[in-house]
Amino acid sequence: MYAAEALGKFSVFRETPASMAAMNHLRGPVRIRPMSQNFISSKNLLWNHGMKCQCSSGGGSVDEKSAFSVTSSSKYEVDYLGEKTKGDLNVKVEHLEAFGIDGDVTLKGPIEEVARVEAEEAGDLLRDLGIPSPFSSRQSPRGIFCSRTLNLRSISAIGYDMDYTLMHYNVIAWEGRAYDYCMENLKKVGFPVDGLAFDPDLVIRGLVIDKEKGNLVKPDRFGYVKRAMHGTTMLSNRAVSEMYGRELVDLRKETRWEFLNTLFSVSEAVAYMQAVGRALFRAHVEGQLKSEIMSKPELFVEPDPELPLALLDQKEAGKKLLLITNSDYHYTNKMMQHSFNRFLPNEMGWRDLFDIVIVSARKPEFFQMSHPMYEVVTGEGLMRPCFKAKTGGLYSGGSAQMVENSLNIHGDEILYVGDHIYTDVSQSKVHLRWRTALVCRELEEEYSALILSGGHRAALVDLINQKEVVGDLFNQLRLASQRQTKGRPAQTLAATNLEDQELSESMQKLLIVMQRLDQKIAPMLEADGELFNKRWGFLSRAGFWDKSHLMRQIEKYADIYTSRVSNFLHYTPFMYFRSQEQTLAHDSYSYYCSRFNGPAMDDEIKWVKKKRQKLKTRSNLEMEMKKLRWAMDGSFWDLDVSTPRTLDGLVRPVPGDPLPLGLTRGPRLSRPKQIDFMQRFMASIFVPSYTAADGFTLQRVLTLPIGENWFGTILGQFNFQRFISAVKKSGKEAPPDSVSSWMQSIGTHLREKSLYALSFCSEFWLTADDTLVLSVDGYGDDKKPRKKALFQHKFSHHNLTVEAVWPGLFADKPGNYWDVPFSMSLDLASVASDSGASYRVCARHNSGTPERFDGGQSDGVPVTLLPGLSVTSAFSFKKNFELWRSHAQKLRMVQPFDVFLSNPHVSASGIIGKALPLLNCAGAVMTASFGDSWVRSQIADDDPQGFRGFSFWAPGVKSAFLADIFASATFTAQHGNFQRLFLDLSRFHARLDFPSGSKFLSGAAHLAQDYFNSQQPNLEAIQDICPNATLSLQQQICGPVSFRVESGVAVELKNRDWNIRVDEPVFALEYALQVLGSAKAVAWYSPKHQECMIELRFYET
Repeated sequence: MYAAEALGKFSVFRETPASMAAMNHLRGPVRIRPMSQNFISSKNLLWNHGMKCQCSSGGGSVDEKSAFSVTSSSKYEVDYLGEKTKGDLNVKVEHLEAFGIDGDVTLKGPIEEVARVEAEEAGDLLRDLGIPSPFSSRQSPRGIFCSRTLNLRSISAIGYDMDYTLMHYNVIAWEGRAYDYCMENLKKVGFPVDGLAFDPDLVIRGLVIDKEKGNLVKPDRFGYVKRAMHGTTMLSNRAVSEMYGRELVDLRKETRWEFLNTLFSVSEAVAYMQAVGRALFRAHVEGQLKSEIMSKPELFVEPDPELPLALLDQKEAGKKLLLITNSDYHYTNKMMQHSFNRFLPNEMGWRDLFDIVIVSARKPEFFQMSHPMYEVVTGEGLMRPCFKAKTGGLYSGGSAQMVENSLNIHGDEILYVGDHIYTDVSQSKVHLRWRTALVCRELEEEYSALILSGGHRAALVDLINQKEVVGDLFNQLRLASQRQTKGRPAQTLAATNLEDQELSESMQKLLIVMQRLDQKIAPMLEADGELFNKRWGFLSRAGFWDKSHLMRQIEKYADIYTSRVSNFLHYTPFMYFRSQEQTLAHDSYSYYCSRFNGPAMDDEIKWVKKKRQKLKTRSNLEMEMKKLRWAMDGSFWDLDVSTPRTLDGLVRPVPGDPLPLGLTRGPRLSRPKQIDFMQRFMASIFVPSYTAADGFTLQRVLTLPIGENWFGTILGQFNFQRFISAVKKSGKEAPPDSVSSWMQSIGTHLREKSLYALSFCSEFWLTADDTLVLSVDGYGDDKKPRKKALFQHKFSHHNLTVEAVWPGLFADKPGNYWDVPFSMSLDLASVASDSGASYRVCARHNSGTPERFDGGQSDGVPVTLLPGLSVTSAFSFKKNFELWRSHAQKLRMVQPFDVFLSNPHVSASGIIGKALPLLNCAGAVMTASFGDSWVRSQIADDDPQGFRGFSFWAPGVKSAFLADIFASATFTAQHGNFQRLFLDLSRFHARLDFPSGSKFLSGAAHLAQDYFNSQQPNLEAIQDICPNATLSLQQQICGPVSFRVESGVAVELKNRDWNIRVDEPVFALEYALQVLGSAKAVAWYSPKHQECMIELRFYET
């Protein structure tokens, strides 16, 4: 498929004999160039340069001297999927040398490997030609989905409907006006419609009107009603069961059931009754609505620049394009001019795209019977009778048989694209056996809703599976009890060795478990699909497991379906659409039996183990891919640190310094997203935090979905403690004498600006790999607003981050906060791989004079925060060692609270690398009081000349080059599976950092010299070889709640009383979010900094 796709994107040209002679030293005399948007002009250009187009189109013939041939209509075969090979491109054997290919040599080897290599080369060729890969856009809401295999190469003609197919209307504008006209007509005939308003969320496509009972219902694929609405009130499950429990929806009974299968049915369904339908039909036919649309099409039509280009590709590929619409000529001409002409090249008009245009087609009768055909001969729409359509003609009426006879194309060589399941899709397939494509615009919204609901649906599946297991065990115990009552042996696996009392107690427990599972499952089932529509759920699903009746109709009659016609632009006119495997109920059982019941059982087990190992490796790699800025471990990087002092909850360490003790590393999820998650799924109205300077504060987020790939957040913060203090202070001065005075006093304080802070963040998903974030934080007091711009790009093996903050907040090693007026950084980090090798390059530029965040004396400014440029690069290698892991059986049917903490184990890891920091600082602020302050190393003290690694100093230009190695070792031990309610997790983690290899080796050399000279060891040398240690202890308290303490360990040999002391601990309470696999809400407190904060963390242990 990919090879055909690649060939379809290019025109292949043979060089002239002279040029070929000049290129004999090359292997490939054939030149492949990207196809121009305007095929005709590019073809003329090639002829002028002595080159000949060799790539055929559609079913046309190819020049005898070309390297390719096209399978004709008379010589086609049927491939292994039952599709015709007509239109397939074939390589002529006599022209293989034109490619420099010897088929027996160049393509030698297993065909699977050859196919992989050739596909990679074709992909490289596409990139060299500047053509973006189309495959990523196909795995998106803009994809084309296949129900029945379809070979576009064998399609000779493609017909299109216009309304809601080539023309997509704004649903609110179009259907709202249709509803208004409908209400006006009803009011004229005496209906009481005053006060009614159009509600597009009231109904969705695919519902059925029950004319007998006056309900709207949503049936599944079998016709069973799953949801129903009477008036504007949804019926309960019990009411639905009582009303439709013994009835099936049968669309063949048109007097009872009315199927809403297009977007145009939305306004009709909102109006609801049969009389309303007639009034709406008159509004449509008599021209009230369309006259208004023709006068102001820009208000009703959503432009799609890609649509005309997609049709242009199909026409240039040799397809006959047809427009078959029920709309009249004047409306069609006006709307097509508005939507197409401005997007076509070289002054083309919409008529130039289509070989035949048929208006007032009267579908579905157009496909069912024969009607007279008239040719539209003037711009005013005057017509004359005709009996055969000609290429380029404009006609009214007629029939599908006339179209087939005029083009000499019949049956499955024609593809028809429309939005109406009955009028467009089913009738063209049933009566003519045309291939069909359905346009369903709601697919884009449903696709996105399904992705966002993935976690909810996965959790629901787990609960239902748990209930199924528990229910089956209960049923076995119940059967055993029944047999014992009748004096028969139990003979069931679950009850073989159980006494009567034990059997009864076990059944009681299982019943309680099932009831509690039902209590949790029921509201989750009710909420399933509410991201698409709160009343009816997903468009394509009815109930949780089954397809909707609409989806059954789509699968039955539409070979392919998509959200809009312009999606064809992401494919090619030569695409081979293949349907996916259709699973059956017994597939899982037959697959299991075929793999594990047979003579090759041992080989199959080996195969499964090997497959699981591959999946495990791949899942680990995918997990690492998620760590954008966390690709490497250790404290050698400028990792963000959490703090409640800013609205975004982050502070950056001073470049070159270790992470400040007493603070915790920041999470990977932005602060607004954390708070939004806690509001939505943890029922948290406000998220509190605390600092010594600001006191107790409350935060809340408002999410703004601005566009499909663009959304914003507004984060508000209220200083609750400052407000209480102000109220108490005013109360002491003059207490209110009444309730109204008391309320007025509170209102006066609430207007105080210093109580509030506001942050706006806008996130753009530019592409699947590019994200742009812009944010600004404003404070009610005298603090300056804090602004940030962040761009992230994900390459295949590394990540790029460009960030600018003004002012930027930094924390130095002692834990002081500094504001830098402007700081900009560029960070390039590799993604962690299976080999353990990683690298990172980080450049940061600062400007302006740093100041203390708390307004104190700006003494001892870290030199790397002074104006200038610092560049740090490093390479490291990491190795993990699993010393022991328990394989004891876990609790059955009980999920661990955290999947990463579900096995007792003892493990260790080590990392070693080399750092190359380059610093260049300049500016008037660099005074002599700092000495050579333009030089800084993360592994040297403030005396740069004491640096023991490789160094280069250039005082004249205030620059330095330093190099050193670093290393880190970690040890982890865990007891418990984190499944039980109490004391099922005890975890110890220790990390030793050796930030300077040169310093360590120098200290070791001095100690060795003292040993051989029988001298007393030098305390400074011992201090040099001591690593920086960090310890962490985690203990489960109850259920998902655990307690953690982290602390640094300082070695001070000069202190004779305490050589080793615990340094600046951080205490935390963690609540594991079991439904997300590995996530937790963390409330931590730092005694040193007097800060407390609640955060969300994912995939961290």
